Amino acid sequence: MGYSMSEKLQNEFGILPHSFSRKALKLSGSKGFMGLLMFSLAGCSTVSLQVQQPQMPSNVEQARAYMASREQQLIGLEYELNQQERACYERFFVADCLDRLRLQRAAYRRAHVLAQDRAQDLIREQDYAKRKRETSETRQ
Repeated sequence: MGYSMSEKLQNEFGILPHSFSRKALKLSGSKGFMGLLMFSLAGCSTVSLQVQQPQMPSNVEQARAYMASREQQLIGLEYELNQQERACYERFFVADCLDRLRLQRAAYRRAHVLAQDRAQDLIREQDYAKRKRETSETRQ
């Protein structure tokens, strides 16, 4: 029994025909499969964020600068991640896009936690050295 392309998509793959243009539905054989493949691959594009991951501070000045701008960086990151999450719902493979976004969110948060820990350690070490110097000066 000969099925049309729209019936084949709906019966075999569970894809509703209104998702495709009429031109794509009229293609048959390998051309139709290639059109379907290209459409599905367009939904698999990677998620890329414009926000940069934080750099590890290497001195106290960088640590203080990071701690001062940390909240604004996190607000910007959350804003962009929310924008990307909304964009995921316009793609063909929503769950795949959301999973990739969750992985990127975890990586960025992990980088911020590591940078914050390093910055706090540098600041704490400088404060300790300063207190130690002050107590040694007062004893003399």
